[in-house]
Amino acid sequence: MPSLREGGSESGVPPGVAPWLYALAMGLTWLSLVLPVLVARFPPLHDYPNHLARTFILGHLDDPSFARHFTSAWLPYPNLAVDALGTPLGIALPPELAGRLFLVLLPTLYLLGAHRIGRALHGGLSLGVPLASFVFFNTLYFYGFVNYVFGVGFFLLAWSFWLDAHQRPTTLRLVLTALVAVVAYLAHKTAFAFLAVAVVTTLALEGRRLGWRQVLVQLAVLVPAGLLDLLSPVPKVAIATEWESPLGKVKGLASLISTYSPLLDVALTLLLLAAIVVAWRRRGLDANRTGLVIAGVLAVLFVVFPTGVGGTWAADRRFLVPAAAVALISLRFDMRPMAVKLAALSAIGLVLLRGGIVASEWVALSDDIGRRVRLLEQVPPGARIYGFAILDKKNKATWTRQMGLVYAHQYAALDRKAFVSGLFANLNQQPLRVREDVEPKDEPALDRAPEAVDWAAVFASHEYVFATKLDDRYAAFLGPRCQLLGSEGDAALYKSCRP
Repeated sequence: MPSLREGGSESGVPPGVAPWLYALAMGLTWLSLVLPVLVARFPPLHDYPNHLARTFILGHLDDPSFARHFTSAWLPYPNLAVDALGTPLGIALPPELAGRLFLVLLPTLYLLGAHRIGRALHGGLSLGVPLASFVFFNTLYFYGFVNYVFGVGFFLLAWSFWLDAHQRPTTLRLVLTALVAVVAYLAHKTAFAFLAVAVVTTLALEGRRLGWRQVLVQLAVLVPAGLLDLLSPVPKVAIATEWESPLGKVKGLASLISTYSPLLDVALTLLLLAAIVVAWRRRGLDANRTGLVIAGVLAVLFVVFPTGVGGTWAADRRFLVPAAAVALISLRFDMRPMAVKLAALSAIGLVLLRGGIVASEWVALSDDIGRRVRLLEQVPPGARIYGFAILDKKNKATWTRQMGLVYAHQYAALDRKAFVSGLFANLNQQPLRVREDVEPKDEPALDRAPEAVDWAAVFASHEYVFATKLDDRYAAFLGPRCQLLGSEGDAALYKSCRP
């Protein structure tokens, strides 16, 4: 069996990092990734309150406040990570603690998978593993695509299991890997897609050295998950609805590094690339060829894939994070030359700095969300709340800071057991079902006049209206039609609204 532990050159550069230094780098990196979650009671992630509310409701469907509005429909959806793990956590723990514990799991799984991949590719320890965390904070993470983020980490873990079975094939390893591939599919379909790319690419690279029977046996671990997808009752929607222009693809690259300051993001990325170049020029850097080719295939898929598929936004950008992560994991530094050691440690320092920047932003943003959410304490248990936020989505410099406000009203589902608007309970996507669809079709927005919204439907189906980032137009419209219960800055809670 050929080894995957072949570098990209003939120099045979060893990993060269002391175990204590590797453990310290991994520990500090993990802390930098979980620190934002630890310091923020209300993580400012776009979809996060939605997932938190849904999993809490799924775990408390026996409560009359929820039973009259919701039911469950558990099926093998390829999008179940937060529902499968968050629901039991929400039963055993306070809901906000359960949600934050799930968020802590995301970087933990990511680093565990990266560690196992690094050992498989290099045969030892490499600082490329913690370095891969540089891209953990990105646009898709801040959108709160927690199933996808879980899927990236689980892809790395699943791939490491396959590499074990690939290098030391036994029946037990192959069966275990097939089961892990099924879990990857159920967690998020992209996790299984990334795994398939890694498996097929590796076997294609080694096809000349392996017999066709070995290739088929090692491909067979993908079959159970593939059959599950084929036989799933979930309809297959794969219609490209939007294609990016070449310029749009270039702009899409920014999603890989975007946090809260575009200029700082670019500066830190350039410093990271400079550190890698220094190590390479000093002949202290090598890379695993298989890993780099897999990263390249994932990058090509980003280029050729549509950005919109069956209503899914940013489908193409989802290939970027695993591509960058695998490329960085594939690097190994020879820590003997002082210049290379300084370059590698400086690169790790950039990872830690990014985590610190995100944590500092989250402290202020969490406090801001918390002030708004406290308005909801006036809502009686079991009430029906319609929530909206007037956000400037075109202002990319501030959009990340606005994201956490979109579903802030859904925190009322946790302690008020309220029926909240906008909940992700979609047919063939989530295991929660709404007994009666009362969602208005037209939502308030910055580019929509208040008169264009079907307020009659909103007021008829909801007892309270919670608005945040409320602009003058909507405030003037709602003021004479509703009773103002309270306000906090640009957030307001209304009741007894009439058209």
